[in-house]
Amino acid sequence: MKNIFYILCLLVLVESCKSAKKITQTTAPVAKVETTDKMRIDARKWKEGIDFYAVGNESDWSVDIDQQNEIRFSTKDGDKLIFFKKDVNWLSDSEYSFTASDEAVEFSFNALEQDCSESIPAKQFAYSVTINVNLKGESKKTTYTGCGSFVSDYRLNGEWQLLQLGNEKALESDFYGKIPRFTFVMDELSFRGSGGCNLISGKVKMGFGKLSFDQLISTKMACKQGKEGELKQALDATRFYLLEDDKLTLKDENQQILLVFTKAE
Repeated sequence: MKNIFYILCLLVLVESCKSAKKITQTTAPVAKVETTDKMRIDARKWKEGIDFYAVGNESDWSVDIDQQNEIRFSTKDGDKLIFFKKDVNWLSDSEYSFTASDEAVEFSFNALEQDCSESIPAKQFAYSVTINVNLKGESKKTTYTGCGSFVSDYRLNGEWQLLQLGNEKALESDFYGKIPRFTFVMDELSFRGSGGCNLISGKVKMGFGKLSFDQLISTKMACKQGKEGELKQALDATRFYLLEDDKLTLKDENQQILLVFTKAE
């Protein structure tokens, strides 16, 4: 009888340990995804409608350019200027400029894409910025130098699945049995994914409503009778984008639809 009692106690103890183990596994803490300073800044700036922002090398001035073309320039001395910029003059794929003015002041702006981290080590900016402010009627102008960055559309973060190539629905049979998916990492201005056969990755460039892909690279697997080649050509030709709800549309320089993606679940 005692032996039976001991056996029953042992079985109860074993089952209790199993239950405790299950509970421990279920309630294990979930790892948190770290949010970088740039992601926080870009998210805040985007919600404020800012498209490009810059700061002085000594933090002695700042400028915000919003999506409605309004320029807000201020200095540490309390000077504040508000303009509406004219058409942007793209001097090359990596440099642009514009001018603006009011009754008293002329304002010129130039941004050149190059590493600006030496000037402001604590930040990561892609553009070196030069601003000239000139009071009308005076020959002397004041020059400000610093670093700037386009605001990344943080809504692009995450994985997107191809829905449409041109005007045709994306089919698994066109991409070797697997619909292409791409992941955007806007903090790094990069993307990566699969075209169905080969891995594809590159850099994302944004600015004034434009989006394009740079430094596109892919693996070199030989894949026939598919549309991966057309997909890569469309990525290379992308110049504009439209994001509505969970649908991302990429367009060429003539605003013709190239690719349509939906947010992957």
